[in-house]
Parts: sequence; structure tokens; C-alpha cells
Amino acid sequence: MMRIPTGLLVALAGLLLLCALPAQEVVGQSQTPVTVEDRAAAEQRFAQGLRFAAAEDWQKAAPIFEELLKQYPTSMEVANNLAVVLFHLGRIDRTQEILAGILEGNEETRTSFRNLQLLYGYLTAEAYRQGMGDPKRSRRPTMLLKQTLFAKTGPPEDGEVAVAPPVVRATASAATVPPSVDPRPVELEGVQQRLMAWAAAWSQGEVDRYLAFYRSDYAPHGKSRLSWLRERRAKVYPARKISVEVVVKEMNPVGGEGDGMQKVRTLFVQRYQAGGYQDLTLKRILWSRQGDTWLIEEEETVPSP
Repeated sequence: MMRIPTGLLVALAGLLLLCALPAQEVVGQSQTPVTVEDRAAAEQRFAQGLRFAAAEDWQKAAPIFEELLKQYPTSMEVANNLAVVLFHLGRIDRTQEILAGILEGNEETRTSFRNLQLLYGYLTAEAYRQGMGDPKRSRRPTMLLKQTLFAKTGPPEDGEVAVAPPVVRATASAATVPPSVDPRPVELEGVQQRLMAWAAAWSQGEVDRYLAFYRSDYAPHGKSRLSWLRERRAKVYPARKISVEVVVKEMNPVGGEGDGMQKVRTLFVQRYQAGGYQDLTLKRILWSRQGDTWLIEEEETVPSP
């Protein structure tokens, strides 16, 4: 059995925040300065920090955004940019803390939500790489910087540009590929939420809720549905201490899209722990839409290369 690195356990545990994250006190709605002069001065400093970040001078960008966050502690724009800068400085724990603090489910958090997903994907790929003994470094993901200090009307992503990550050695191994970001986030976000809820139901031993994620005709290869149901009910129950955590690597629509997205295939890393046993596997699930929900049509473990 493969020994699981501590770093991976930390990364996977943090992913649970994406399913049920309580409101944080770190940052909330963007705060507007009292005077026009204050606003102008802050915007100048904000722009200066952006210039340093664009030049990848993270050491100079960090204190600017740190100071702005002290001045405007509820600014999501400042907090997001500080998190990106600290990530490039290797301060992963602080990056995680800041990004988690600005996720409260509203439109203005989309950029930080995406950055947090990328961060967990990077941590998982890096820990998985170390566990497999791969000497090559994982590719750092491209995070997004907010380009305006004060909120403007219009689409939440307006004016945002990607900042290229530092050049590092990359590998073509599937374990080091960062999570895919599809241009149709609304549909795929619903599938990802279903995947996280499926893992949560399994972890909590709520067998009826867990089984409800599968289609009524679901049966794994080589088993009847009845034998599969009996097996799952015997293994999934509240008294059993189970932990199931997942990190999404890919989410891909399947088939035609004339009538809207009907099927999505997800590839993810699953960490399972029960009692003294634990394992780490790569799994694939095919989701199919039924009405206004997504159900599991196929589930399989991807063989190790």
C-alpha cells in the first residue's frame, strides 16, 4: 500500500471548504473609502502592486497589498491579489487562509473560488508526485489577478487578466496536470457540487442519500444492481468512521450539445480512509442529467500507469 504524504492530506482536507464553507471574518463585501482622496491614493497603490505583480516582482508587490488589506480589511479585490502574490512567494498556508476567507457564494467571489480550486489542485498534484517518487516539479497553475480595486457594474470577470506563472520544470504525467477550467462554468459547477456532495454523503455514512446519487438502473460491471446495493449498504453506515475526499482534475462534456449539456465525465483523485486503512486512487465518473439534477451513470477506477 502506498504511503500517503502529509501534504496531500492537507490539500484534500482543505477541499471540503468548497462544499460547505462557513462565512469567514477575513474579508466580505468590498469596502469603499470615505473620501475621494483616500480612494485615489488607494487606487494608485493598487495599480503599483499590479505593476510589480505583472513584472513577477512578488517581493515588492506583497507589502503593497498587505498594507492595503490593513487599510481596507473587507476588500475582496485586495485580498485576492495578496493571495496570488503570496502563492508565488511559496506562502501556501496564508494563500489558503485568504482565499477561503473570501468565499461566501456571491458573484464577486468567482475569481477567488477559481484560484482556490487551482491551489488545491496544485497541492494535490505536488504531493501525489512526491508519493510516486517523480523528481520533476509540478507546473504551477495560472491564477487570476483582479484589475480594479473598487467594484464596478457589469460581468464579475470584466477587466481580469491571467498572470503567467513562473517558469518551472513540467512533466506530462497525469498526476501533475492542474484542474481543467471549462468555459461553461455554470453547468460544470453543478456537476462538481454533486461530486462533492456524493463524497460527503459517503463520509457521513448516509447510505440512502449516497445511493440517491446513482441512476435507478445503475449497476457496476460484473455485478447485478441488487448485489451492489447490498454491498454498499453493508459498507456505508454512520457508525463506521469513513473519510472520502476528492480533488477534481478534469471535467469534460460528453456528446453533442444541441439540447444543452446532458453528460459530463469527471476525473478526480479520491482519498479513502476507514479505520487504519487508507488509499489514494484515480477515478472517473460519468454523470448524466435527469431533469434538473445530475446522476451517476458509470463509475470506475483508473488503473495506475
